[in-house]
Amino acid sequence: MKFSEAVLIREEDGKLVVELPRRAAAALNARPGDVLCFTGLDDGTVEVWRVAKNPYRTLEAEGAAHDQS
Repeated sequence: MKFSEAVLIREEDGKLVVELPRRAAAALNARPGDVLCFTGLDDGTVEVWRVAKNPYRTLEAEGAAHDQS
């Protein structure tokens, strides 16, 4: 394991918000304007990956069901 980071989840304006830890940002090569994508796998694992310089018109996935829990 290269690193493990813990972050506090806060609520701001009805949204859950976290700060991206420096080591995670460096490992993802994250920059302002990039987008982080979260993919939930069938085994319960959640993958996080970066898309450079947001190419999307919207961050809403077309046809995706939104779980509000």
